[in-house]
Amino acid sequence: MAISPRFENSRILVSNMDASLAFYCDTLGLVPVGGFRVKGETPLLEIFLADRENRRCLTLQESPLTPVASGTTGYPPFVITVATAAEHEEAVRGVREAGYEIAVQPLQLGDTACFMPVDPDGYLVEVIYQPGEDDLAWGNVDGEYPIIEVEAMPDGLLGRTLK
Repeated sequence: MAISPRFENSRILVSNMDASLAFYCDTLGLVPVGGFRVKGETPLLEIFLADRENRRCLTLQESPLTPVASGTTGYPPFVITVATAAEHEEAVRGVREAGYEIAVQPLQLGDTACFMPVDPDGYLVEVIYQPGEDDLAWGNVDGEYPIIEVEAMPDGLLGRTLK
């Protein structure tokens, strides 16, 4: 029997649901589309967030049973794409105006623009704009796929360590 996998979403542990919703929804534009709550001695709250195409893409989970480690190291656990260069500039502006740290300042990799803000729990989030993203031929499940190449990696993009 063959399976037909579909990526559901990523889940991150958060220490303050309201602060995380402000970052991901108010600042980066994701939309809450549902949730799950366990009451009682072992409380747990999950909020499901969707992207601009109404696809569930991120679950925020808050519970005393799953504490958040202080300071996350390494590369971002996920990437958010925006549809236009103007939206990318607006995302940068919104993050700055809201007072969030930007671990990797806005930069260009060829035609691609990206930056990495830090969420309230220290997670890096890559926000990227790539012209023609929806038109890219990302290959098929037969093993054929394109490799996008750039001349050099900008300083500080990989291996960023927080706190």
